[in-house]
Amino acid sequence: QSEAKLCFRKSNRKWVTLIRHGQSKAQVAPKGTRKELLYLDAALTRKGVGQAEHLSAKVVPPELVVISNLSRALQTACLLFKNHHPGVKMLSTPVVCELGSIPENTPRTLAELRKDPNVASLPGFDRIDFSEVRAFEEERKQGKKKPTSSSPSSSSTTGQTAPPTSSFSTTTTKTDTHKINKRGEDRKKNGSASSRSRHSAAYACQRFLEWLERRPETFLTLVGHSTFMRKLTGNATRVDNCDPIEIVISTSGVRIISQEERAKAWSEFSVSSGAGAKSTCTAKSSVD
Repeated sequence: QSEAKLCFRKSNRKWVTLIRHGQSKAQVAPKGTRKELLYLDAALTRKGVGQAEHLSAKVVPPELVVISNLSRALQTACLLFKNHHPGVKMLSTPVVCELGSIPENTPRTLAELRKDPNVASLPGFDRIDFSEVRAFEEERKQGKKKPTSSSPSSSSTTGQTAPPTSSFSTTTTKTDTHKINKRGEDRKKNGSASSRSRHSAAYACQRFLEWLERRPETFLTLVGHSTFMRKLTGNATRVDNCDPIEIVISTSGVRIISQEERAKAWSEFSVSSGAGAKSTCTAKSSVD
């Protein structure tokens, strides 16, 4: 289980396939340049595109694909499920945006993404549900106060609860990036950088679980980012590009599982629900 003891509050269980995006341009940036604005919302490298395309032959769409609103995750998801659209259901949300205030983790607006042919021209992009991203942008634009858990914002098209967006510490604007010092830490006076980082990570992961618990789906694929996934699972080891990890989330916590355990659960679910799909992805071995 994760170090933050993350878990569902109610009796519930969900299986999630975690897939880190393909290699990004920021990952191969020359030493000392990664925090330059040149890498704002960095896209995939040619190798990253190849990684996603290679994995696409092994994936079968789950009930829902959840995608970070950063370009590298959106590109990866479109390439992963290019052979399955228009059938695959995909939703982009800031809830799973990467942690850390550096340029590559700074999302562009939806309008900017749609003008970028490297993203918008990919198969399936026009089928992604961006309602929560739009809600996020609108609340930032209007400067609304953080919604409370008792009165969350409502998604415009999905009927799902949109994330309390103004409280996100994992997303920044272009202006915010100028406030980042050489170590990539936000210049704040309240508390140490390490304690802020730990608090931000635990808060972001718990917010994701609260969001996930409200979703009706049982089997999902999350296309996102390394730091977020490591914090979510409590796994200190490296998360490789396009190397799936299977987890199960319940009231007991977040647990990394084997491909066999995931496949068995999916098989039982398929029989009870009438679904006929096979296991979603090739997964890593079980880690306790």
